[in-house]
Amino acid sequence: MDSTKSTSRSTPAGIVLCALAMSVGWGFRGDYGHEAGAMVPGALLGLSICLASDRPDWWHRSSIMAMCGAIGWAFGGQMSYGRITGYTAINFFNCSG
Repeated sequence: MDSTKSTSRSTPAGIVLCALAMSVGWGFRGDYGHEAGAMVPGALLGLSICLASDRPDWWHRSSIMAMCGAIGWAFGGQMSYGRITGYTAINFFNCSG
């Protein structure tokens, strides 16, 4: 069996799987928020990438990939809150002087 044919057929399905996993995880994040909520879409994305890869060696490491995705999204979710909160402290729109 030609591996390029298998890869080209499974690529759109893998992209859709990853997109659906992120959308479900992002909806869950809306209920819980902050770092803990951001860990869910990261973990689901890591698991869906391993599942869509069609590689058994990645399937065996899917829990590690889910943990790395969860930690990465948690740090990313934490970093954005400080920046948005900082926008409220600026004095840019003060037109008095």
